Parts: sequence; structure tokens; C-alpha cells
Amino acid sequence: MSSWIQRIALFTGAVVVLGSCGDSNGPRTGSLSLTISGLPVSAPAQVTLSGPNKFSRVLAATEVVAGLRPGVYRISAAPIRDGATRYSPVADTQTVTVGESNVPVEASVDYTVSSAV
Repeated sequence: MSSWIQRIALFTGAVVVLGSCGDSNGPRTGSLSLTISGLPVSAPAQVTLSGPNKFSRVLAATEVVAGLRPGVYRISAAPIRDGATRYSPVADTQTVTVGESNVPVEASVDYTVSSAV
């Protein structure tokens, strides 16, 4: 009878171990905290975030984008005109890698005055 109990215990342990394989309690997605600076309140930014699986989203202001699939994302910023003043991004494009994490990857787009009348 003791060998029968040992077999049940062994079987139960194997089921528990196999049942937990591939079951991750950690995050399956990531996020990006994008800070946009250098523009007046009256001039929304035009920043495009693109990435895996044809993901694309246009951002007009500082934002945390959550639920992103892990991978490499491209941040592209376009020049902005506010009245007679033109603002250009310091860097037109940059890339960031988003992983499976509860902590957002941080990136920033900085604008400067490129011409004014």
C-alpha cells in the first residue's frame, strides 16, 4: 500500500510541475514612456511610434503607451509650425527596444526653434 501512495504522490507532483510549465505570471507586454518637450502648449507634436506587427500610433504630447508587444520600435518626429515659428526635433528618428516588463522604457523627443519671423 505504501508503494501505491508513493505512485500517487509522484504522479500528482508530475502533474503540478507539467501544469506550471510555460505558465508565466510575469508580464507579456511592455510599455514606453515618451516625453515630448520644447513645444508651446498651442503646438501639438507630431511623433509617430511604429513597431512589430505593423503597429503605428501618432502622439501629440507626453504619454505612456502600454500593452506593447516586445520588440524594436521606431520613434519618428516631424517638424511643427506654430504661427511664424518652426520647431524641429533634435533627432528626427530613434529606436528603442521594448521588453516584457512592468517598468516602461523611457525615451524623449526634444524640439528646438529652427526658424522664426
